[in-house]
Amino acid sequence: MDYTLTQKPAFTVIGRRRTTPFPGGTWQVAREDGSVERLEALDNGKPFLGLCFGFGQDGSNDYMVGIEHGEPVEGLESFTYPAHAWLVYSLSGKISEDVLGNAWWYVNNKILTPDGYQKDALPTIESYVEWDDDKDACTIEIQIPYIKAQG
Repeated sequence: MDYTLTQKPAFTVIGRRRTTPFPGGTWQVAREDGSVERLEALDNGKPFLGLCFGFGQDGSNDYMVGIEHGEPVEGLESFTYPAHAWLVYSLSGKISEDVLGNAWWYVNNKILTPDGYQKDALPTIESYVEWDDDKDACTIEIQIPYIKAQG
């Protein structure tokens, strides 16, 4: 399982941000309120993104469903990332085999270590390069703003 380190210039994500009581809840909200369709209509050729701002002590998830986009869109929130160093972990697999959960386990337990890389304070990103429920297949990237551990 390989990852790459890269520098990215500043960029902005627009979408629907909510805090929900469980992971995945913001996707449900964004589908139901039409936000996903609004983002699809922009058709900028970039994949859907999930920005994870963090979890509350009660397990709630502060999350944004969005796309990278250079301009604000009325009725959608935006978040701008500064130029930063990123750790990018890419993989493909079966949705039914919890490929996303397994990827996060690997990142948190094998890549982000006390003597290696540490997550910086910015939200992490799940990039849904491909997600096909009918084919039970996905290709995702987990993108983590990082700093080198001080050791």
